Formats: sequence, structure tokens, C-alpha cells
Amino acid sequence: MHLKSLILKGFKSFADRSVISLEPGITAIVGPNGSGKSNISDSVLWVLGERNAKNLRGQAMEDVIFAGSSARKSVGVAEVELVLDNSDGTLPVDFNEVSLTRRMYRSGESEYLINGAPARRMDFMDILHDTGLGTGAHSIISQGKLDAILASKPEDRRTLIEEAAGVLKHKQRKERSERKLANMDASLARVKDVTAEVERQLKPLARKAQRAKQYQGLADELARLDLVLAVDDLRTLQGKWNATLKSENEAAAGIDVQKIKAQKAEEELEALQLALQEKGLYVGDLTAQRGRFHMVVERFESADMLLSEKARSIRSRREQAENTAMGSARRISNYEEEVAALQEQLEERTARRDALATQVEELKAQFDEAKAERQSRDVELAEVQRSLRQREREIDEKTAKRARLQDALSGRVSTKQLLESKRDEIDAELESATVELDEKCKGLDEETAALAELLEKSRAATEDVTAAERAVAMATSTLDDKRKAAQRLEGKIAALEEINRGMLSKNDASAWVAEHGEEFDAAIAPLAAEVRAPQDLEALVEQLLGEDIASMYVREAASAQSIVDALSQTGATGTASVLVAGSAPESISCDKPRLLDSLEYPEHVRGLLESLLGDVFLVDSLEEGLGTRAGSARARFATKDGIVVWPGAKITVRMGTADEEGMLARERELDDLRAQLEASNEGQATAQIELERLQGDLERKRAMSLDLSRTHAQRAGAQASAQAERERLAKRVGTLQASQKSVAEDLARVNVELAKTEPEVVELGQAIEALRVSRTDAEERMSDISGARAIAYEREQALSSKLSESKLEFATAKERSLSLTREHRERVRDLERAQHAKERAERDLVVLDVASKRIEPLHDVLQNLKESATAWVNDLAGKAALEQSNSASLNASINEARAASRAAHDELEATQAKLNEVRIEKGKLEVQVEAAISTIVDECGTPLETALEIPAPQDRAAAEGEAFKMRRRLNSMGTIDSSAAEEYEAMKERYDFMAAQVEDMEAARRSLKRIVAAIDERMQQQFDVTFEQVNENFKTIFAQLFPGGSASLSLVGGEEGQSSLGVEVEAQPRGKKISKMTLMSGGEKSLTAIALLFAVYRIRHAPFYILDEVEAALDDSNLRRLIAYLATLRNETQLIMITHQRRTMEMSDVLYGVSMQADGVTKVFSQRLKDALPNAD
Repeated sequence: MHLKSLILKGFKSFADRSVISLEPGITAIVGPNGSGKSNISDSVLWVLGERNAKNLRGQAMEDVIFAGSSARKSVGVAEVELVLDNSDGTLPVDFNEVSLTRRMYRSGESEYLINGAPARRMDFMDILHDTGLGTGAHSIISQGKLDAILASKPEDRRTLIEEAAGVLKHKQRKERSERKLANMDASLARVKDVTAEVERQLKPLARKAQRAKQYQGLADELARLDLVLAVDDLRTLQGKWNATLKSENEAAAGIDVQKIKAQKAEEELEALQLALQEKGLYVGDLTAQRGRFHMVVERFESADMLLSEKARSIRSRREQAENTAMGSARRISNYEEEVAALQEQLEERTARRDALATQVEELKAQFDEAKAERQSRDVELAEVQRSLRQREREIDEKTAKRARLQDALSGRVSTKQLLESKRDEIDAELESATVELDEKCKGLDEETAALAELLEKSRAATEDVTAAERAVAMATSTLDDKRKAAQRLEGKIAALEEINRGMLSKNDASAWVAEHGEEFDAAIAPLAAEVRAPQDLEALVEQLLGEDIASMYVREAASAQSIVDALSQTGATGTASVLVAGSAPESISCDKPRLLDSLEYPEHVRGLLESLLGDVFLVDSLEEGLGTRAGSARARFATKDGIVVWPGAKITVRMGTADEEGMLARERELDDLRAQLEASNEGQATAQIELERLQGDLERKRAMSLDLSRTHAQRAGAQASAQAERERLAKRVGTLQASQKSVAEDLARVNVELAKTEPEVVELGQAIEALRVSRTDAEERMSDISGARAIAYEREQALSSKLSESKLEFATAKERSLSLTREHRERVRDLERAQHAKERAERDLVVLDVASKRIEPLHDVLQNLKESATAWVNDLAGKAALEQSNSASLNASINEARAASRAAHDELEATQAKLNEVRIEKGKLEVQVEAAISTIVDECGTPLETALEIPAPQDRAAAEGEAFKMRRRLNSMGTIDSSAAEEYEAMKERYDFMAAQVEDMEAARRSLKRIVAAIDERMQQQFDVTFEQVNENFKTIFAQLFPGGSASLSLVGGEEGQSSLGVEVEAQPRGKKISKMTLMSGGEKSLTAIALLFAVYRIRHAPFYILDEVEAALDDSNLRRLIAYLATLRNETQLIMITHQRRTMEMSDVLYGVSMQADGVTKVFSQRLKDALPNAD
């Protein structure tokens, strides 16, 4: 894959449409500063999806639109089209050529197109992933970006490796997925909150639903118990009715019996009363009888009232039954009419439904046929469109090829004219160069001989300078050795003096005396500094003197007194000795040598030493000393090895190593060292003088050599210039001769190419014309197919609409048919219920008519009895008024008869009262039976025949107690929401659904997390492998660009294996030790950044690279190495270089010139270098 062409219109300074055709290899874009070269790299970066205006050298994205100039108006849209050759299938699209277009309007709207079809920026990114292109990639190196790579953070440089490893896209997609996961987590949190709220609401609602279910269960059970009890009550009432009916019959029979008894008693009483009447004694009894008849009349009135109430109730129930029968008849009539109407509608709807079903099937078949036809048209249209696009591409290719050939043809014509003109110029220049070459060759040989002699003198002077430099170096080395030796001696002296000072300062008192003694006697000094002994006697002398060897010595006793007085006032601790000079004591005579005679000391300490050592004589052995002691009683005899024989019986022996040194040995060594130091200082002075002399001689010889070298260089430069000029002229002559020959060859080749190109242009024109005709035919065919397809599409849409309407009508008819069916069944059930109600009312009317007929005769009988009783009362009252007297015996008999009659009447009245009570109870039972029947039928909704089949409860008391408890529980449950159960079921279903969804999302999220972790691990492994490869490539390329240098990459900023690690660059050009990249020069930074970029490019090749003045900071040597490396990439990738360097232009395949016109608009022209004049100057 490579970049075929770049088309710019309205982008920055490219106000007009500009086409840049590109080919594999190296393309150089040149032009003066400010002409718009970098706008080309900006346009490629922009069309690939860049959204940061600063990366496009602007402040806002609208800056990419041509803003106008003094001579041109601004434009309203910027458009860049990038055409990529995809013949190798690098891009994941089924096209050999992919066009990516981006437009932007001043309103801020932006458009992306892929092969002319609208797309999204995300589609661009998806296509360009894994190609090394797109935003974030480094295939386009703008001005200043090289320094930015080294100056960037290590974490930013990591993206280079990630892009090469192919993990950057996965990382970006992972980041997008993580953002989506974060959004999903937020949504999930909200869903969880909603679920928790639903769950919170679900608990009280569940309790409500449970209460409603419990209430409904209790209500159903209570209804069942009420029905059982009502049926049992009905059965009980029926039994009571039968018992009451039996009691009524019995009472009626008893009344007949009592009537007979009362009648007999009355007859007896009447006989007695007749007798009394006859005797005139029964008047009072008549009065009593009248009272009793009053009571009989009142009972007749009560019975009449009861019969009247019963008659009224019967009339009321009869009216109700009649109304029920009439209403049932009306409802039956209405229901029969509705059932008939519904049956008719149902049959009509069923027929309509069947017709619609048939219509739907027919329309579906027609729709499928229309859809198949439209799809066929779509296939044909797609085929024609593909063919048309193929024709368009062929036309574009051939047009572009013809344009290239025409450009080449024009170029060749211009080249031919140029070559002919060049040939004449070369001929004239060749003649002039030949004459000038002959003139330059004169006198060059004499100058060469003189220069050789001067060179010999300069070489001899150089050898003298070298010898003088060696002598100076030797003298300098000698002086340094002497200085070092003196320093060593001074160090030893200082060390020994420090040891001696330590010996003088054994305690505070002795230290005070050593420090302040000079204040009292300027000549004060330790005794060891005044005495010198032979080396073999030093140890013996120190043994004999003991601590006195380190004691301070003064010449005057007064000084010693002053020191002692001052010391006593200091409060210092320890013991201090002060030695005082004095006269020599009397000498001891002995034939042995005295120790003092072997010592060296100044005269002023003679007396002191005589006092300290004047009695010591030297012997060779202890035996000799012991033998000699007898001759001198005050003398001490000592051997050199430290055995001392004292006067008397004392002998001391010194024990210790032979290499121990005392103060005398150190003083002796100090004297030697001071002598050596003095000799060394004298040697340093001598060496310094010799060095200065040699340095002066070296400077003189250097000046002489320099003069000779300068003279030689000047003359050699002149000769070299002359030689170079002669060589240049010779080369120029050869070049001109070769150019003359090349021009002739080029002229011949151009003539051949002209003859070859012109027929090709004509042939391409004919082919283009034929393709255009074919395209016109294809367009006409596409128009026909489009018309047919539009008709088929319209027919498909119309059939689809009809099919939808028919389906809707069918569904409506089906639903209406079902509804009518349900309604018809309901009306049939209503009709049946009305018929049952009418039949029940008619039965009730028959029963009530019978009862009414039975009541009317009874009412007449009671009325007659009441009237008869009233007549009897009136009659008795008359008779009582007539009778005034009676006899006592007759009165007694009458009283007895009256009592018997009264008893009979009382029994009769009791029996009648019982009969009345029975009849009243019978009326109550009748009402209760009707109420029970109403309860069973109306309240319980159970037909009476069905209810009577229910068995009686085994324990009525327990059933009543259970019903009472249930009723009390229902009352205690309070208000019940009957819809709570339905709401609970709906909310429970919603909660279960949401909980299942949340669990599925959680499971999916956990699975995604595991997948992301696995991808992260794989990405890290891929990154590690790629990092090592890039590091090796970086080392290799850096060594090529910096011969002898070294470089490497390292991971910094975290623990190994973490994705947050950054990439640090370490580079060391040859002979340098650079700790920071900022310390490198501009050219070194550029080459290092280029080495890093191409190390990455080796891993993942991009289709093309655009380098914008990356070699601007390089010198000629570094530029040559860079160009040599770029030349190795010529066949691997496509390089587009924006440059000012001539070497870069020379190594490129195609040159594009960019210039800024007077109107501020950039123009572009091209030149293929192989078609241009080679080696033209």
C-alpha cells in the first residue's frame, strides 16, 4: 500500500484545487520559506483525523480554511482527499483503491467520506488501525517534532513502542471500553438503587398481599361456613316449620275439645242460670259472663289483626314476586333479543375474520413477490453501479495516465529545447575551459620543487621541536619527582617532630613546660635536641638518662625557678623536669673509656651531662664491669647492649627489640632528613632553572617551525588551489565532454520517447472516449433499472402498507370475534339466570295465592264470631238488668258451674293463645325461611337445589364458633387493599427481572474484567518483545548514523512489568559522555530522534512517511550519513520529504516545487528526476 495522490482544495494556502500525484520511492517537496510546503504535511495529518489545532500550527480548527488574501476572497470550506493504493489488501475494505476525504465548513461542521460514502471519524480510525497511520502515529514528522520526541516524557515515548507492538489500538479500545464500563457501572449503580428501592417497597407490599390473600382465604372459608350454616338453618327452620304445623294442628284439635267442654259447662251453667233466672238468682252471673265475652271479643280482634298483618305480608311478597316475574320476563325478552343480535354479529364477524385471513395470505404472497422483484432490481442496480464505478475508475486512471503522459510529453518537448540550448552552451563552455586549463598548468612544476624544499626544512624544524618537547617533558618530570621527594621528606620530618612533641607532653605539667618554657628562657630546648650519640650507643644513653632525655633544658637557674613557680600556680597535674646548666663535677678516674667522650654536644651542656653521665664508663661485658667496679666505687660501668653496673650491688639490664627507636634516634633521623630536604630543595632550584631554559628553547623552535609551517601551508595552499583548479578544470572539461555526449544521447532518447508517447496519448484518448460511451450506456441502464426498482419499491411499500392494514383488520376482527363470543356466552348465562328467577317467582306466586285464599275465610269467621260475641255481651247485659235476685244454693251451684265454665273457657283461651303463638311462630318461621333462602340464593350465589345437597355440619357449635372467630379476625384485620396481590405480583415480576438483569450484568462485567486482564498480560508480553526489538534496531541505526557511538533504550518510572513504565533514551556519540539529552547539539538531537523513529519503523512499517525538514539542523557529514540510510529504505516504503537541502533533492525520485503566487495562493508543479537532465549544473 502507498499514497497515490493528495487533492487539496481550500485548505490553508491551497485555495484552488491542487492535485499531487505520488509514487513509491522518495519524493522531495521544495520551495522557499512561507510558500506552503508544510501545509502539505498538515493536510495529510488533518485528513487522517487530527482534532488538535495546535498540531496543525493553528489556534482554532477553522484556521485550516483559506482565510483569503489581499487579492483573493476567503472560501467557506476546506477539503482534502487522500487516495491510497490498497491492491495488497492492507486496509480492511474490498477496494483496490481507498479514498479518504474530510471536509470542514466555517460553521464548524465536519464531514468524513470513505470512497465518497459518508462515514464517521471512528470509521477512519478503525480502517487505519494497524497501518501506522492515524492520529497518535509518528508516520508524519512535522517541524520541531524531532526535538519534542526527545524532550517528551518517558511515558509519552512509550506510545511509540506500543504503536509498533500493535497494542496501542487495543489500549485505546480498552480505554473506551473502560469508559463505557464506568458509564455502565454508574447506570448499574442507579439500577441497583432502583432495585433496592423496589425491594424495599416489595416487602411491605408482600405483607399487604399476604394479608389480602389471608383475608380472601378467610372470607372464602367464612362464606363457605355461612353457606353451610345457612343451609343448616334452613333445614332447622324447615323442621321447626313442620313442628309448628303439627303444634298448630294439635292446638286446633285441642280448641275443638275445649270448645265442647266449654259448651257443656256453658250448657250446665245456662241450665243453672235458667234455674236461677227462674229463681231470680243469676243476675250477677250474667254480668260476669258479659265480662268474659268482652275478653273473647278482644281476642277475636287480636287474631283478626294478626290475620290482617299476614295478609299484608302476603300481598307485599306477592307484589314483589310479580315484579320479579315481570322484570325477569322483560330481561328474558331483552336477553333473547341481545343473544340473537350477538349471534348474528358473531356469525358476521367470523365470516369477516375468515375473509380477512384469506386476504392477508393473498397480500403476503403478493408482498413476497414484490419484495423478491425489488431485491432482484437491487442486485441488478448494485451490479450496474459496480460496473459504473469500475468505468469511472478506469476513466480516472486513464485520464490521469493521459495527463501524466501529456505532462511528460510537454516536459520532453521542453527538455528537448533545453537540451538543444544546453548543447550549444556546453560547446562554448568546453572551449573556454580548455584554454583556461592550459594557462593554469604553466609554472606549476617549479612551484612544486620549491614547496618540497620548504617542506623538508619544516620537517626538520618539527623534529627539533619534538626533541625540545621531549627534553622539556623530561625536565618537568624530574622537577616533579624532586618536588614529590621533598614533600615526602617534609612529611617524615613533620611526623617525627610530632612524635617528639608527644614525648615532651606526657602529662599536663610537662606539656605546660614544653608550651610556655620559651616565655622564661628563649634558649630552652629538650636535652635530646642537644645531644648526639653514635647509633650503637643511642639506646644506652636514653636508658641512662631516662626521662631526662625528654626534659627541658635551661641555661640559668633563675629561669628554672621562674618556670617552677609559674607551673605551681597553674594547677597542672603530673611530673615535669627542668634541667639547669651548671659546672662540671669532679671527674672520676678510671682506665675505661668514658661514655661522654663518645657523645657530641655543645659546650653549654657539658656541665649538665657531666652531672648526669660523667660517672659512666664503657665496658665490653658484665664480667669486665664487675671486675672493674672494685677499683672505682663511684663509677658506673655499662655495656653497649644495656647492662649497667651501679656502685654498690645494683645491676640494670635493658630488655627489648633491637629495632625500637628513641628520641636520640629520631633526632638523628631528623638531622638526616633535614639535610636531605635541603639537598632536595637545591636540586629543585637547579631543575627549575634547567626547565625554564628548555622551555625557552622550545618556544623559539616552535616559533621557527610555525613560521616554516605557515609559509609551507600558504604556498601549499596556493599550490593545492592551483592543483585543484587545474583538476577542476580538467574535470570540468571531462564533465563537459561527458555532458556533450550525454546531451546528444538524451536528445536521441527524447526524440524516441516523443515518438512513443504521442501515439500512447492518442490511444488513451480513444480508450477514454470508449469508456465514456460505455459509462453513458451504464448510466442509462442504471436509470432504467432505478426506475423499475422505484416502481417495484413503491409496489412493495403499497403492498406492505396494505398487508399491515389487513393484518391489523384481521387482528381487530379476530379480537372482536372473541369479544363477541365471550359477550354471547355472558348473555346466554344472563338469560338462563333470568329464566330461573322467573320460574322461582312464579312458584312463589302460586304459594302466596294459596296462602291468601286460606286467610280470607278465616278473616270472615273471626268477624262473625266477634259480632256474635258482641251480641252476647249486649244480651247478657239486658238479662242482667232484668234479674235481681237468686237463691243461695242456686247461686252456689251457679258459681260452681260458672267456675267450671270459667276453667273450661280458660283452657280454651289457653289453647287459643297457644294456637295464636304457634301461628305467630309459624309466620316468623316463614319470614326466617324466606330470609334463609334469600341468603343462600342472593348472598351466597348458590342455587337452592344445589345448596340443599350440601351435607349438614357434624358439629354446628364448632362451625358457629369457627365462623365467629373468622368474622372477628376479618374485622380485626381492618381495611384490606384488594389490589395489593396484583400489585405485588407485578412488582415482584419487575424485581425478579431487574435482579436477573443486574446479575447478568455483574457476571458480564466480571467476565470482561477477566478478559481485560488477559489482554493486559498479552499486551505487556507483546510490548516487552517489541521493546527489545526496537532497542536492538535503535542501537544498530544509531551506530550507522554516529560511527563509533552507542545508544540504548531503557524502561524507567516504575516496577518491571507495569504498563506505567516510560522509555528513556541514552545516547553517547563517539568521544563524548552525555548525561542528559538536553546537552546534545541540535543536529545530534535530530539524528538521535530519527534513529529512534526508524527503529520503530523497522518493526511496523507505515505505508508512507512524511518528513518535514528533519535534516535542517544537520551538517554536511551527518546529512550524508542520513541520506545514505534513507536510500536503503527507498524500496521498502514511500518517503515524502519536505526539504531545503540539495543533497536530499538529488537523491529523490520526484521533485515537487511549491511556490506562493502574488495572490497568496500556493501552486504546485512536479519534475521526475530521471526524466530531467542528469548532472545539470
